[in-house]
Amino acid sequence: MDVYLAPLVEELKLLWDGVRAYDTSTRCPREDRWFQLHAICMWTIHDSPGLGFISGLAVSGTRGCPTCGPHLEAQYSTPLRSTYYLGHEKYLPLDHPLRDNCTDPIPPYMSMMDYCVLESRIQAGEMPRVASGLNRLSILLELPYWDVRLLIQHLGDAMHEEGNVVKTLLQHIWGKVDILNHRRACVEFGMHPHAWPYTRSNGMEAIPPAEWVLSAHHKRLFIQWIQQLKCPTGYASNFRIAFTHEDIGTWGKGLKTHGFHKLIQDIIPIVMVDLGNDNLRKAIWAPRFGRKFRRKFLLILSCLSGDWW
Repeated sequence: MDVYLAPLVEELKLLWDGVRAYDTSTRCPREDRWFQLHAICMWTIHDSPGLGFISGLAVSGTRGCPTCGPHLEAQYSTPLRSTYYLGHEKYLPLDHPLRDNCTDPIPPYMSMMDYCVLESRIQAGEMPRVASGLNRLSILLELPYWDVRLLIQHLGDAMHEEGNVVKTLLQHIWGKVDILNHRRACVEFGMHPHAWPYTRSNGMEAIPPAEWVLSAHHKRLFIQWIQQLKCPTGYASNFRIAFTHEDIGTWGKGLKTHGFHKLIQDIIPIVMVDLGNDNLRKAIWAPRFGRKFRRKFLLILSCLSGDWW
């Protein structure tokens, strides 16, 4: 990736020093209209894999968090066959309700300058590269302002990530990813004991119905609600086309990131009022939306009466 970024970095260095330019709108490049133009690259915006390509930081595995770096708490789950991460509640405010019983102080964020210090330790043989969370130093560090003068160098595309969250959420509540290995992972984590697998009389292992999976009746109501939804012009994409009675694997086709944003912000929390149970509703909207949304959400509910369907 650095090979492709090299020409861009050279031009950014030139723009940092400044180039002579003039305003083309004047259509008169007289000598008194010329000025010295300076420009910088403030940050990069991309998804998670793109962050790894551009920054050289690890975005997967046991050191897959650029914010935590080598301080990330990660373990490997045998049932899931993947790495899961712990201790992320430490980054929440001290009075946040989702902190539970965690009293650890908010740890410092790893800056690009911190990763440069880690690189020097790696070159000196004091730390293995696999434990640092740093695959390589990005060529962007050749810019004179990239390591120290900028507080944030890389940003995640929130709308893109939000679309992935919505797709995963729908797969979970539809039961498409509710498999035996996931229930075994609940046993491994000590979570959701009511959903742990059990052994039948014939010796076969089975899983009880999960409270976060919609019943067949509620699935039909969910699709019916989306099909009858009418939105203002320009509000979002056509949800009727994106959500049909076909397999859930085809859902979301035709929706752009703005459509997924409206889906998780406005539509899904209201649809879930009459679906599932309190735990499902809390899991969907309580952590994501703060007090302002909850007040708005409860106000909407107070204006509604009778049977939703």
